[in-house]
Amino acid sequence: MKRDDDAIERRTEDRDPDLYARKRARGRKRRGRMERAAFDPRPATDDDWTVPDRSEMRRLPTGPMPLGDIVRDVVGARHWTDRLTVGLLDKHWPQIVGADLASRCRPHRVAAGILTIQVDDALWATQVKYLADRIRLQVNASLDDPLIDRVDVVVGRPRA
Repeated sequence: MKRDDDAIERRTEDRDPDLYARKRARGRKRRGRMERAAFDPRPATDDDWTVPDRSEMRRLPTGPMPLGDIVRDVVGARHWTDRLTVGLLDKHWPQIVGADLASRCRPHRVAAGILTIQVDDALWATQVKYLADRIRLQVNASLDDPLIDRVDVVVGRPRA
């Protein structure tokens, strides 16, 4: 019988329209007490300031830098090189593989040296598998450095 009373009590507690307003008010009061307890009216001393570790600081340039160098540093720091490679391949895909093949397939992903090509249907997937070595060589020649070790082929329509 005790369990039924607890369930009824919980259901009536959920029906209380002011319950969440009271919980928010209690939270505001608690946060206010914590902020007042942490407040220190004394002026800051040298011990209150922190100095970043020199090994973690980025070296600032001493003069003007070319914009391309700055962008290359940001791209490298954020590990966007694979995504940019796919973007470059997608842009120049007809020049790399030819217009006929480019109309049937497109680069889907580059990860860990593997280029994944998405093909419309299974017949063209077979053809692209036969041409995988040639495509790999052409892609590596079009990029600055050879990033592609292997070419994989997947069948499916591109998603919108």
